[in-house]
Amino acid sequence: MTVPIVQLLPDWVPVFNGVDRGEWFTQLTTHVWRIDLDLWQKKCATLFTLLSKDEQERANRFVRAIDQQRFIVSRGVLRQLLGQYCAIAPDAITFHYTPQGKPILAASPTPFSRPLALQFNLSHSHHLGLYAFTVGYPIGVDLEQLRPIPVLQLAQRFYRPAELESLRSLPSDQQPLTFLQYWTLKEAYLKATGRGIGGLNEVEVNQEANPHQRLFRIGAAATSEPTVDCSWWMAEFVPKAGFVAALAIATPQVPVIAWYDLVPHEFGIG
Repeated sequence: MTVPIVQLLPDWVPVFNGVDRGEWFTQLTTHVWRIDLDLWQKKCATLFTLLSKDEQERANRFVRAIDQQRFIVSRGVLRQLLGQYCAIAPDAITFHYTPQGKPILAASPTPFSRPLALQFNLSHSHHLGLYAFTVGYPIGVDLEQLRPIPVLQLAQRFYRPAELESLRSLPSDQQPLTFLQYWTLKEAYLKATGRGIGGLNEVEVNQEANPHQRLFRIGAAATSEPTVDCSWWMAEFVPKAGFVAALAIATPQVPVIAWYDLVPHEFGIG
């Protein structure tokens, strides 16, 4: 199947006054949160206490202090947000994990859980993090910092032939951006489905003649010409200068997205 890829221009709102669960679940709005993980270093000790034992053990295995701090912040803030949405203590939240490592709520404590189950996903790259929340539909988000990478070497390993040829046709200075745009789109979809990086070659980003229009093709027959399928909604956006990101939602509807910029003093932690 083929899904059109939407290009978004986020309008980030740097305000947090709590989550109005009733209104949000009624409107089926998607919430995307942006966070600068390094601004939260002073909150690490408090956030660490919110983590489960296995999360704390994982944090303690990091060699570099900055990587440890970013992990603690990303998981601690996730618990804070889930606690707001579910109206329970952040340290009472229990996760289960798919075989590919995707965290899911072990049990939904919110009264809105049926028939609308809370869905979430997170991603971080360097100091920037993104969280995405919705109800009723699996969701995936992926984020990458622009950086020098061996584009063609990686594309030969993970990408389909048409994607590799598309990258080869670009000037070398444009290849990293396009490679990471493809990567985040693929990863967002695979994270929404709960699958791992092994599925990268089973989905394809098709670059149309119009550089502003891409199509996302799913399945082994991605090189064929299937009809457009609207059971998925795919989008790409720039979360911050120097980064690219993508969002995938298993819905036939066009979601209403609220963009939030999360900073420590507005969130009331510690």
